[in-house]
Amino acid sequence: MNIVETIERAVEKVGSQRKLAELVGTPEQNLSGFKKGRPCSYQKHAEIAAAAGMHEEARHILIQGIADSLRDDVEHEAQAKAGLLAMLQAFPLEQTPPEPVMKVKTQSKKVNKAWLNDHVNDTYVKLAKLEGFRARAAYKLKEIDEQFGLIRPGQIVVDLGSTPGAWSQYVRRRLSPQGAASGTLNGTIISLDILPMEPVEGVLFIQGDFREPDVLAQLEEAMQGRQADVVVSDMAPNLSGIGATDAARIEHLVELAVDFASQHLKPEGALVVKLFHGGAYAPLVQLFKDTFRLVKPVKPKASRDKSSETFLVGIGLKKTV
Repeated sequence: MNIVETIERAVEKVGSQRKLAELVGTPEQNLSGFKKGRPCSYQKHAEIAAAAGMHEEARHILIQGIADSLRDDVEHEAQAKAGLLAMLQAFPLEQTPPEPVMKVKTQSKKVNKAWLNDHVNDTYVKLAKLEGFRARAAYKLKEIDEQFGLIRPGQIVVDLGSTPGAWSQYVRRRLSPQGAASGTLNGTIISLDILPMEPVEGVLFIQGDFREPDVLAQLEEAMQGRQADVVVSDMAPNLSGIGATDAARIEHLVELAVDFASQHLKPEGALVVKLFHGGAYAPLVQLFKDTFRLVKPVKPKASRDKSSETFLVGIGLKKTV
């Protein structure tokens, strides 16, 4: 749900744009500016959402739906990320909200309602809600793990691009002797994301940009000189819509993940990364083949059919000369 949809929903809730402006303490023309694409602060987006009554009606979609769409489809507006960040800060993820309710009047809302219906009725969304995962993305990693047997108790696992935390939740359960979401943990999980993440019991979280040397240094310090058994990366860049630029951004993140893995993985360790079919796909596959002894592309069943995302699994580092 981007800022435009949030404002439309809020206006519908309170009765007029003027009333909404009064509630959130901003000039009415600023709301129109936001609707035309003007950047909106995280705090203002949260205030608008609160005025819309979304605390009660749409927490599930704001947290799980938006977070999941950011991971499934990189063709999102920056405002969607702003909304995600604001909502992650505003709502406790451990609670299960009621099914969201949304009134639909305009054509744009009809499209949004169709997406909402698809999302709510999605098998993996229902499973995530039932089993306590923050996003359906957990089942992508689960399928990959079950296919290759990557994650086992006693391991050190690094989760890059971890927010909202579904992958960390899955890894945490795999490292638990009883497969539990809490209690004894046999292993180490270090998660990192540029966005904040609600705590997962037993998981060390670092908030920062993986591309920045000081953030990478924090991650290396957290590893305490140990090598990882598995590195998983769900990182995705903000896209510009310019093919060559976007391919370069995707390629850069994957290259960073491969470089990190080549330095910090055990010789028999594994790397899982998300990437997208396009101009950067072939060279990234080749990079994996140059780095790992076994390379397999995977399109999990939990990946939406319309999404161009796929995952590359690399196992066993090749010896460097």
